Amino acid sequence: MTRIAVVTGVSRTTGIGYAIARRLLMEGYNIHATWHSENSAQAELDRDYPGRTTFHKVDFKNPEDLSSLIERLSALSIQLLVNNAGAFADED
Repeated sequence: MTRIAVVTGVSRTTGIGYAIARRLLMEGYNIHATWHSENSAQAELDRDYPGRTTFHKVDFKNPEDLSSLIERLSALSIQLLVNNAGAFADED
């Protein structure tokens, strides 16, 4: 059985979300990752773990984005959710 994890906040290759996603991929999970402002992590994870990552652009402050993500993930049997997404007051 393929294990599926959702990791929010996987944007930069220097971030915590990226490190978490990479570790879970090493442990055999397939990853659904969310990003918002930057997506430099996708190319590296796709290269190192082809076919095992799916990226979703989501602004968690936008109800339409959130509804769309829930709809896309609802058919999956998710074993793990890592709520790593963060927000900054200055939108950086």
